[in-house]
Amino acid sequence: MAGLTDQAVVVQGNFNPQGIANTLWVCAKLGLKPSEALVAGLTDQAVVVQGNFNPQCIANTLWAFAKLGLQPSESLLGELTSQSVLLIDSFNPQNIHMTVWAFETMGLKPSEALFAGLTAQGGVTSTPKALPTRWLIARRGQGLDEHQRQQMMGKTQQ
Repeated sequence: MAGLTDQAVVVQGNFNPQGIANTLWVCAKLGLKPSEALVAGLTDQAVVVQGNFNPQCIANTLWAFAKLGLQPSESLLGELTSQSVLLIDSFNPQNIHMTVWAFETMGLKPSEALFAGLTAQGGVTSTPKALPTRWLIARRGQGLDEHQRQQMMGKTQQ
């Protein structure tokens, strides 16, 4: 497997957002700790192509960083957050949950704009499958008053 990650280091400058997300995702899924060179190169390339990230690539990238126990650079986190805010209406419930989980797992606080967008999405508050996401949001509680926190936990009528 080391040969594959070594090859990825060589070609990562050609990666698009899906290639970046998939490389990090497979490392996380297989429990492989990527080299510092690979993470640095993918991070640099992600900043270059961040305007092309779609919700799934954003969620998968953030999830992979969290699963690997890594922190994205401030520049990458800022770029992915900005792109997320722009695309928030296109996030499906899985994208929302993975993004919230990643922020919570990494101990990071999403920007107020991103948090508002994530909590405003209908999928977060309207489906039983969204309970884990509601719980994570309520646990984080950023910007929520008590009624909103209770609503996210599903304890009040919407």
